[in-house]
Amino acid sequence: IIELMKANRAVGKTFICEISLAEYGKLSHAEQDALFAVREAGFRLGLGDCRDVRALANALKAGVFSMAGADVAAIAEPAGLTALRSGDVAVEFVATGVAGEDHAISLIDRDVTLAQGPLFAPAKPLRRGGGKAVTPEGAA
Repeated sequence: IIELMKANRAVGKTFICEISLAEYGKLSHAEQDALFAVREAGFRLGLGDCRDVRALANALKAGVFSMAGADVAAIAEPAGLTALRSGDVAVEFVATGVAGEDHAISLIDRDVTLAQGPLFAPAKPLRRGGGKAVTPEGAA
């Protein structure tokens, strides 16, 4: 797989290989070396399904990951995100499980720009002055 990726380096910045935090914790040294080889081939690596801030912070210390998808409950808390950003590795965070406006505002306040909600969540109306619901353009 690494040879195939090396032959297609042009997609390296747009293609992100993700591994769950639980699976990452089970990797052998040889498998961890393979992750470093993927990163050295010019591809980005991401951690997914992160619910434990402490385990995520430890995994990020390896310096191999450039993205991490963590539960909004872990990222929305000021202490949780501060602990994750304390290292000198630049990591882009994706909040998962974002379902409400309160979560979105909390994430904006913490400079988290990527978020995911429930897979088949219904479209939510936008609010403008006067509290009247306004349907987004193009929404049914």
